[in-house]
Amino acid sequence: MDTLNEIAQRCQTDKATVCRGAAGCCFAPHYDFIFGPLRDRPIRLLEIGVAGGASIRMWLDYFRRAEIVGVDISDSQFRAERFTYVVGDQSSREFWADFLWRHSAFDIIIDDGGHQNQQVVTSFECLWPYVKSGGFYAVENLPIARGTGLVSPGWPEHMDWVKDKMPFDFDSQFDALHFFRELVIFRKK
Repeated sequence: MDTLNEIAQRCQTDKATVCRGAAGCCFAPHYDFIFGPLRDRPIRLLEIGVAGGASIRMWLDYFRRAEIVGVDISDSQFRAERFTYVVGDQSSREFWADFLWRHSAFDIIIDDGGHQNQQVVTSFECLWPYVKSGGFYAVENLPIARGTGLVSPGWPEHMDWVKDKMPFDFDSQFDALHFFRELVIFRKK
């Protein structure tokens, strides 16, 4: 059985350690470590940010029994069995309200969308209640925003927003928080 990184390389997604001959983001080994116990289960996964569909192909191969939903602000030509594509703006609470009316809870949500702090915070606030107990919410490319146009005025910077989630107390909804280079994964109680 191939590792997620091997699948990611084959699908040519930047989540692999190597993508198209260059260094990738290296998220696949971390996801394999965290998500491995769910690999053979019939899970529901949402990924924000579809683009050409490389990571969706990766998830479909890795999670053979999963139902996968992808959201992107522009139409992607990628279509596949067990995959539903939805066009929407991740910074819009109205979009998420309509989306969540049509879709049920998820075991895994991955935010690889626009990476602006407003998008990250809005998506998390709208979607976190729909992560199943024991499920995961991942946010990719966190520190890339510092000193860039990805920080919207009036919104917390990405890493400051994550730091505000700690420390956990007994009433917290968070069971664990996994930090990797440019990646954070929340686990719900």
